[in-house]
Amino acid sequence: MARTLQPKQRAVLHMIDVDSGAMTNRYESDALLFEAPNWSPDGQTLYVNGDGNLYQLGVEEGDLEQIDLGGLQRSTTTTC
Repeated sequence: MARTLQPKQRAVLHMIDVDSGAMTNRYESDALLFEAPNWSPDGQTLYVNGDGNLYQLGVEEGDLEQIDLGGLQRSTTTTC
């Protein structure tokens, strides 16, 4: 079961410049709880999980885009 936002909650993805310490709000949503961001090897894209799907987001610009997983089936097993 995918985790979801509760009413009036927002998911926010902040980025912090390690040199200056400046924090920017890169993306936010009141519809999708996204989590577990990972960098692409070239550092230009972030990958996040959300609602049982995988998404990509350009580091500098662009919207969250769902990645086509080519017919992969969702796992029905749960772990604790």
